[in-house]
Order: sequence, then structure tokens, then C-alpha cells
Amino acid sequence: ALAQPAPKIIVMAPTTDLAQQIQKVADVVSSRSGRPFVSLAFTGGSRACWNRQALSKNTPDLVVMTPGRLAYFLDQDAKNSLDLGRCRAMVFDEVDVLLQDEFLEIPKIRSRASMEMQWAFVTATLDQTTRDELQSFDRLSAPDLQQMPAAPDKAGRAGGGKKAAKKADEKAEVDRSLVWRKGAGLHKVSPLCEHVLVDVTPDNFNILTTEERYETAMRDKALVLVWHLKNGVLKDMKDDRIVVFCNSIKHCQQLEEILDKLNPKSKMYGGDGKQWKVSSLHSSRSREVYLRIMDDFNEEKVAEDLMKKKILLCTDRFSRGIDWAGRRLNWIVLLDWPRDATEYLRQAGRTARGGMPGGILATTCGKKEFNMAKLVTAAAIRNVRLQSTGEDADIEAFFAKHGALEKFDPNVKNWRSVEARARIFEEDEAGKQRRLHKEAREKVAASRAAKVQVEEANQRALEEEEDGMWMPWHDTEPDDEEDGKGGRGDVDPEVDRLREDAIWDEELLDDDGEILGTAPGVGVVLK
Repeated sequence: ALAQPAPKIIVMAPTTDLAQQIQKVADVVSSRSGRPFVSLAFTGGSRACWNRQALSKNTPDLVVMTPGRLAYFLDQDAKNSLDLGRCRAMVFDEVDVLLQDEFLEIPKIRSRASMEMQWAFVTATLDQTTRDELQSFDRLSAPDLQQMPAAPDKAGRAGGGKKAAKKADEKAEVDRSLVWRKGAGLHKVSPLCEHVLVDVTPDNFNILTTEERYETAMRDKALVLVWHLKNGVLKDMKDDRIVVFCNSIKHCQQLEEILDKLNPKSKMYGGDGKQWKVSSLHSSRSREVYLRIMDDFNEEKVAEDLMKKKILLCTDRFSRGIDWAGRRLNWIVLLDWPRDATEYLRQAGRTARGGMPGGILATTCGKKEFNMAKLVTAAAIRNVRLQSTGEDADIEAFFAKHGALEKFDPNVKNWRSVEARARIFEEDEAGKQRRLHKEAREKVAASRAAKVQVEEANQRALEEEEDGMWMPWHDTEPDDEEDGKGGRGDVDPEVDRLREDAIWDEELLDDDGEILGTAPGVGVVLK
């Protein structure tokens, strides 16, 4: 029987875009290397029957696949068109993402592959989960090693004796175990990258409802982006392509609507007269629309778009290895702060590539998100690994020194200026003092109310004792045999609690123990 065609190398990629990009790079390498080779890309964007025909006719040297297409060849292809046993090497690009794919079954792939198969795992982000998965992959070598026959000794005896078998096993162990190679840039952002971090948290954030917080954040983040497009770091016409990352399809769609309403119009921009050409790219797009948007964003400007700025709104899916047709992106925007440092590294890696400068404009909303953004941005600026928890004891002083932090105030026209920032910080300090005084007034009012309740309870207890009335919280019945008056018994537990809570002090302190003022004769609960 004729042997089934088998590529020499298989490269796995998590998305169709990345797979096609790798195949195009392989074609360039083939044409310039002097030793041409055949490369193909098999993805969900093409029909499986076409892939089978291409595999049998061309016998490619290199095939790039997505996990779903490889699963088809292993499980559903009745003709067994792909023979992994004759494949020499397998490369997993963006392995941290691939290992999360339900279609990728490493044990099944290993069972079909030969013992001489070489494995390569490539990633720009290596979290602990991925590390554990790869180490478990390494441990799978043990049972395989026991099946490998030892070479015969000089006398021709099979197995070569115990010593020869032991040496063979040791050599195989070295050959089969994973070798970890960590680049100097692992988990780092390029030192040539400029960072602009904008906080849009409103002063009344804590009292807003969830829906109000969401609407306020989206509005202010969109205003930040619009301001920078008109007056800020995104104003330069040389930055004709900008990628904006959002955490959800809904955010992409909402931002597209906002930018469309705020898009400046002028005859000088030609076409529809709009200054920005905004489009959104996400998984809900049809394949035809998706390809059209990608081609339009990557192509050089045509006459009608000569003065337009192309803005592409997308989700994190498009941060995985995409180089956007090899053209430089001077700025990217993180409209939503990434959900973890891994997402941040992938998104930040779309700019400042190949030794060229770039920039990241990021917006945050909420204390938790803002604090995380400060730590991550600080590590990125210092070119240290992002798993760092922050080496600077005074993180605020660090940001003041480097000027990487902005406080967004929609009421200030030129809010990036030094004067505007100083005014905002003064307002923030004044707001803090107002909050502390408000809390102090609330404590005073609560203490006064407690004092009134204690006095009223004491007065009622005194009147009841004088009248000889027995109350439910008394422990003893009235003693009619001695004096005919009811016993005082225990005090109402509620009265005791009020008395314990009403601790009197002449000085009113804040949470840090600082004296805010004096309030003679006023009860203050100090806890």
C-alpha cells in the first residue's frame, strides 16, 4: 500500500488569522532561503475536503493547522489522510492559549506520533497552569522510554547487557526531556513603549448603582479616547492606524456607536466627510465581513481615505500573535483594562515591535482596577517582569516622578496640562477632607442619638421602679411579702448595649487617629 502523505513539520496555531499569517511568513522564508519548500494552512476557514486534496497532491513540507482541523484529521477523516507517524517535528505556537482548547488532545497526538518526533512549545506568556501542563507532558516520556530497545553490544548480543541498557535509557532521557529556553524579554513590555494611564473613576463611584457605574465608565472612557484623537497622543496624522482592545463584543459595539456620533466631519476628509474610519472586529462577524475589515485595515490608504485615521475595535482574540500585516502600530488603546497580566502582555505586544517605538493608552475605572493598572504599568516602565508586585515602597512618588499617570476630569478643558492636573489633585484633596468631615458629622449625630436613647431608657426604668411595675426583662417576680414593691431586676439588654456604645470623649478622631476637632459633651463611638 502506498504510504499516506505526511508533512515534515506541523505548526499548531490557536486562531485562523495566526495560522494564515505563519503560512505567509513561511512562503517568504521559502522564496528567500535558496531551498524552496511547500507550505499550506489548514483552518476552519476552508473546507476539509480541499485540505485532503491539497495534502495528497502537494505533499507539503510544512502545514499550519488550528486545533479543530487537526482533530478532524485524527478523528473524522475516514481516509486517514494525515500520517503523524512520519512527521519529524511539531511546533505549538501560543501554547498557553492552545492548551486551553478543547480540540487539542496532547495524549492522542503523542500516541499517533513516532518516538523520534521533536516537540517545540513557543509562547510569549508562560503562566503557572501552562508550566504544569508542559511538565506533565515531559513526565509522559517515562513509559515510552521503557519500550525503546537497547542497542546490541559489541558481541552482537541483543540488548547489550544491563550497562548498555542503562546508558541507552539515560541518553534517551536527555533526548526526550524538555529543554526550557527563556528569552530576556519574557513577561516584559518593550522599553521603547510610552505609557499613558488614565483613570476615569468619578468621585461618587461608590454610591452609584452597577448600571450607573457601567454607563459612566463607558461614557468617560469614550471621551478620553475622543480627546486624545483630537488633541492628545493620538492626534498625529502619522498614526493613521490605531487598534482599540475591549473586553467584550458589547463594548466594541457600544464604542463604535459613540465614535460614530462624535466623529468630526469636514470636506477635507473626502468620501463621507468623517475624520475617522471606525470598524469593529469580533467573533460575531461573518467570515466575509471579517476578511473585508481586515483587508481594509491592513491595506495602504486609497485616495478617498488619504486624510482619514483608521480605528479598529477588537477583542482580546486578535492580540494573539497578529502583526497586522507587518505594518507598524504606533499606538494601541486598552479601553477596558485587561483581565490579567497575560492579556496585558499580549495586547501590549502589538506595539513597539522589532526595536521600534510605540505607545499604550489605557483607561481604568474603579479602585481595584486602578491599583492593579498602576502596578502593571510601573513594572512595564521599569522593564521588569510583570509578575513583580512592585519594588517601589512609594508607588505614588514613582508615578509623580515619571509622569505616567493622568487623572481625567471632563470638566477641565485641557486636563493634560500641568496646571489642570495640579487643580485636579487639589480638588481630590479637598474632596477627601470633605468626606472625612462628613463621616465625623455622621459619627456625632449617631452618638447624640444614642445618648438620647440612653436617657429615655433610664427615665422609663426609673418611673417603672417607682411605680412598682414588673417588666418582662426582670429576672425576679415582685416581692410583695417584704415591701410590696416590684424588684428592679436586670436592665434591658438594649439599654446596656446603648450604654456600652455611647463612649464619651471630648476629642473627635478620624480613622487614622488624627484630631478633626473637639465636641465637648458629645458621645463618640470609637472603634
